Amino acid sequence: MSRISTHVLDTGLGKPVQGMEITLYKIVNGQRIELASEHTNSNGRIENLDASDSIQESGTYCLHFSTEAYFLQNSISVFYPYVEVVFNINVEQPKYHIPLVLSSFGYSTYMGS
Repeated sequence: MSRISTHVLDTGLGKPVQGMEITLYKIVNGQRIELASEHTNSNGRIENLDASDSIQESGTYCLHFSTEAYFLQNSISVFYPYVEVVFNINVEQPKYHIPLVLSSFGYSTYMGS
């Protein structure tokens, strides 16, 4: 079983992104199956993004970061209305941390620890 966590930082404003909706999907035969949706806390984090508390199947998953609402709320021009990160999970690895480093005209992501 695996857990997924995330952290969103706005490098343009130099702060964590509070209240951003992030949705977790499992991708099966090219189709998305929604597993969970949560909002980041005051530190820009979601510690365990999955309704069942753990991912029980290896496969391809997607995190959908709803960036548009965040940018509009902060009166920032919207260039990226959303960001999606697609990744593979092997359930033998207990935890996956997938952060998003964001600004109004760029973003990056990586597999954290």
